[in-house]
Amino acid sequence: MLGEMAEMPADTQSSMIGWFERCGFKTNPLTRSCHSVEQLIAFHRKIEEQRAGLDYDIDGVVYKIDRSTGRSGSASCRARRAGRSRTSSRPSAP
Repeated sequence: MLGEMAEMPADTQSSMIGWFERCGFKTNPLTRSCHSVEQLIAFHRKIEEQRAGLDYDIDGVVYKIDRSTGRSGSASCRARRAGRSRTSSRPSAP
């Protein structure tokens, strides 16, 4: 079947992003790996500071567990922009 792989080229989310980059796909340069709750909080604060200056809109930050066994867990943390309605649609990708 078209688009199907017999084997995944990487074993973690971060490794897959690296593989996409090596294949020539654009990935978000703001992607980071965090290894503690403190790093997660610091990253969220940094994105909040940069948010207004980005060339595209974001709804918030998505945290993913970097593993491939089973379904990877994920959680998102959203902070609305001032003046945006709660029912606004997702932003377009850059």
